[in-house]
Amino acid sequence: MRALVIVISLVVSSAAIAQPKAEDESSVLVEEGRKDLREQDYRGAARALDQAIALNPRRVEAYVLRTAVHIVHKEYAEGIALMRRARALDPQNDDVLAMLGTVLYLADQRDEAVPILEGVATRAPSHYEAHAILGAYHSRTGEWSRAINDYETYLETRPSDLRGADPTYQVDLADAYLRDGQAAKASELFAVVLRARSTDVRARIGQAWAAAAIDCRTARVLLAKLKDLSAAHPEIGLVDGRCALALGATDDAIAAARRYLDAAPNLAAGHGLLGDALLAKNDVGGARAELERAREMEPASRRWSVKLAEAMRRGGDAAGAIAQLDRIGAPASPEQDRAWWRELALSLVAHGDHDAAVDRVGAVAAALSDPIVFTALGEAELARSRAAAAIAWLEQAMKAGGAPRTNALLARALELHGVEMIASGDVENAESELRLASAIPSAQPTVWRNLGVARLAAGHGADALAALERAVKATPDAITWMLLARARAAQGAAGPARDAYARAMSLAKGADATEVALDLAAFEMAAGDPAAAAAALEKIKTPDVRVKTALEAARHAAGLAALRGGAGGRAVQLLEAASKDATGDEARAVACDLALATVAAGDRDVALRRLKALGSAPCPFPAPADTQAVPILIALNEGLRPHGAAAALPRLAKLQRGSSGAARALLATATRVVALAAADEAYRAGSNAAAQKYLAAARAAETHAGADELAHNQAVLDIATGRLDAAIAALDHLGGRVPDSLVNLGIAYDKHGEPEKALDAWRRARKAGSKWAALNDWIAALERIYGGEP
Repeated sequence: MRALVIVISLVVSSAAIAQPKAEDESSVLVEEGRKDLREQDYRGAARALDQAIALNPRRVEAYVLRTAVHIVHKEYAEGIALMRRARALDPQNDDVLAMLGTVLYLADQRDEAVPILEGVATRAPSHYEAHAILGAYHSRTGEWSRAINDYETYLETRPSDLRGADPTYQVDLADAYLRDGQAAKASELFAVVLRARSTDVRARIGQAWAAAAIDCRTARVLLAKLKDLSAAHPEIGLVDGRCALALGATDDAIAAARRYLDAAPNLAAGHGLLGDALLAKNDVGGARAELERAREMEPASRRWSVKLAEAMRRGGDAAGAIAQLDRIGAPASPEQDRAWWRELALSLVAHGDHDAAVDRVGAVAAALSDPIVFTALGEAELARSRAAAAIAWLEQAMKAGGAPRTNALLARALELHGVEMIASGDVENAESELRLASAIPSAQPTVWRNLGVARLAAGHGADALAALERAVKATPDAITWMLLARARAAQGAAGPARDAYARAMSLAKGADATEVALDLAAFEMAAGDPAAAAAALEKIKTPDVRVKTALEAARHAAGLAALRGGAGGRAVQLLEAASKDATGDEARAVACDLALATVAAGDRDVALRRLKALGSAPCPFPAPADTQAVPILIALNEGLRPHGAAAALPRLAKLQRGSSGAARALLATATRVVALAAADEAYRAGSNAAAQKYLAAARAAETHAGADELAHNQAVLDIATGRLDAAIAALDHLGGRVPDSLVNLGIAYDKHGEPEKALDAWRRARKAGSKWAALNDWIAALERIYGGEP
């Protein structure tokens, strides 16, 4: 009917098409036909126009007007035939082409009609009837942007006598706005129509639909006012159900869907709404059944197939969802069906086909500009261990508005990228990525631990400590406590570091126990307590070669520390344990140190065996001790055997050539000790001359460390040979620094005839803790003569 009104208005108001002047009678008939059309005398118009065509078969204006009469009577075939004759007469005449396109369109021959009308609209925009028909066509095909352009042009170019029909076209235009996503413009235009026609049903419903696209709360108020139309327009309840669903009122949506289905049981929209609502309640089975019915009722509708795919995916059938989507195929252009692409991305990710998700959906993602699609692609890249690519997609998702999972996935991607950077040594950028991740509320608790690792690696100790203190509150596992201990140690807080290591060791199991023990051992080694390092490693029973190597090194270092501390026996135990698994150069080093420790422990026979087993290969001592220490110690131990000094001392003397540093000091000590032992042996055997010779050898090798002992032994020889004054002077000078020197001082005084001084010296010796067996008897004997303790 609207097309008819437009056609009649067009033909009766158009200026006459110029014709030859000789044909005045046909012109009169044309004007008569135009007048009859205006007065709706269609029979008279047909008669006049047929006569005009008979008189002048080339008067195309008559053909156009006569076709209008055919349109009134729905004689489309006759009108088409007439306009084809007119086009043959004037192929470029836009009036003729516009009427031909119109009658073809009304005859449902749209494939031919639309290109003709589009050509007219492009060449002659003032042909408003072409825009009106094209607007209806593009609305029917869902090309909303083109429909909008057609309707807007029609309203701008239509004649004033058609102004009364504007609200009808404004409703069509508003509907196109709404379907094109321009809900605000649609709402404004529906309001314009309602000011002119307050009872316009399409405008009232359209205004509520536009509100539903903007604010469902407002829409539900407007929809409630349309109850008077609900019986005739059950779709009102359908829209209310959609809004209820959008607002989370799922039960209201289900009730609205059921009411709609009661009124229209065979319409897909009701089953679709009920399926969506059941899906919102996680009734996936019920939703799938309803959506399958909707698809069966409207197999050409992509919407129900896409929603069915969603129900299948959420029910765990991602493969079925992908097959369902592929069955209807991708839209001609991405923006025509964003929901299809969105569901394809989600289903591919759910199915674990991450490569296909990136390949198929990534190519159109920019055109879609959809946050859910971007998020799904970010998740796919994360699954492919491509953190940087995931970040790029997820940042686009954030710019597009984000999706429920975007933040959490972005935090994870930033964290993984930061960990990758730590592994590659780019700790500064790693810290930056991890700091960004930690600022996202949905970040995993592990982000604080990894941030602490990055800051430790970057040398930002205080910042690392703060991150790891927070990490142990979020994830108090063994590794996190270990890292906190490391951070505390880096800040010089050894006590708190040990506390944290203790927590880590108490929590650690399996592989974590190995890592914690190794870290604790490294800390204790750096702190100068290798025995503690060894103790930590000894608790770990694992074939891990790192533990074996670290334990060997800790025991070796602990043995050396015990040796330096004078605990020869403990040093031997530790070094024996270290030697069991030592290999290569380390085995040689341990063997050399173990031989030294055995010497220090006083186990002479074992020491000799271990020293001789070293052979002639160098030990890892500073030169020349690397080659001289072992021969010196062999000579020392052999020289301390009964009657061994005579052979040992020449060997020690021979080693003096080329000795220096530590080797020279060791050589001097060995010579002095062997010579003193030999002097003592000779003295006890009554060979004072031999004792004197050995003391001379000891004196020749004298060092500051052995001077007191040498002076004491010489004084003993002086007593034995009657040189009492020299002995008294030497022993008095020692002042008790050498064990039993005070006892011998008393003996010297007693032999010198000074018993009171002897008593004083022996009392001093007893007070100093001397264990000389006869000392108490000597003191008691003199006290009976000279009185008790002063």
